[in-house]
Formats: sequence, structure tokens, C-alpha cells
Amino acid sequence: MPRGSTCHFLTDGGCSIHAVKPAQCRLFPYWPEYVDDRAELRKLAKWCPGIGKGELVQIGAARQIAQEMREAYPKLYPD
Repeated sequence: MPRGSTCHFLTDGGCSIHAVKPAQCRLFPYWPEYVDDRAELRKLAKWCPGIGKGELVQIGAARQIAQEMREAYPKLYPD
């Protein structure tokens, strides 16, 4: 979500629907368009403060997560 945009479920304490949040939120930023395209990932990293922080995620694991997104939203990611 671009800087300046807000999620209706995001509060000062974090995600207010964390236990039931949709796949697109749960899997972000491991969406196929970012996992499969380094240039897009670099663009995303400019406004997403969490990218590059925390434990390193191996590319194989990132691709598995991206596959979950493809399965959850097949119309967005046709084969």
C-alpha cells in the first residue's frame, strides 16, 4: 500500500483483524509480482519500511509463499 494510504483495519496497535486477515495481507510482500521481479521489489522497498529488516528469507521460501498467493487469487495470476 503506498505511503499515505491507510488500511481500515490498521490501528496504533497493529492489525485489528490479524487472526482472520485475507491472504493478500497475510502474504505481503511475497506476492508473485515482487518475488519474480527484482526491479518491482526495489520499487516496493522504497515505501515499505519492513523490507530488508528481520531474518533473511531464502528465495525458495519466498516462491512458495508467492505460490500461495497465486492459488488464493487465480484470476490475478493465470498460468
